Amino acid sequence: MVIRRKQRRANAAERAEARYRRLQAFLDDARAFEGVSAAAVPGLRLRANAEERVYLCIRGVFLFETHLDLTEPEGVRPRLPPTPVDRGELAVTDHRAVFTGAKQIRQWAWPAIIGITHAGHGPWTAIDVSSRRRQFGLLYDDENREQIRFSIDLAVATARRSRQDLINRIEAAIAEEVLAVPELGTLHDTAAHPKDAPVRGEGQLP
Repeated sequence: MVIRRKQRRANAAERAEARYRRLQAFLDDARAFEGVSAAAVPGLRLRANAEERVYLCIRGVFLFETHLDLTEPEGVRPRLPPTPVDRGELAVTDHRAVFTGAKQIRQWAWPAIIGITHAGHGPWTAIDVSSRRRQFGLLYDDENREQIRFSIDLAVATARRSRQDLINRIEAAIAEEVLAVPELGTLHDTAAHPKDAPVRGEGQLP
């Protein structure tokens, strides 16, 4: 029993350190990462404009759509669970997010976005462009969840010139981690990903 308690504490400490280092890496990127040119991303299917900077390219992402639950009273109608409708590449730039799949291409230009919702449970993000009944979004693997969400948030913050707000949120999250586990404050800042990686989160999903 004592050994199990020690192992649980060790596992909890490892998870806390991993979260801390990931947040530190995100903070570095929020302060300095400006994306890369489309030419620097091998196999990119997106036809990027010359001035666009790519923040994420990841393949194997599912496009989904949800609908309002019309069985509930108006005003409290929840969205039904996401239904995958296509699979392909997600490219995120400082101008837009573009899904290129086998069946369709869907684009979200950041100036037209009225809401982005990262699911509290489940690796998916919903993107609202208008108050239409249909809502589209992206379903991805759990392993890359935090990186994908951060890349989207960073690209949107860049487009809206609100990076400082994102930096403030990350700094607050780091402070909460250190408050819960003071030993984290003594760690040296080592990135959770290689700094010469051309695009954060680039890779092939299963």
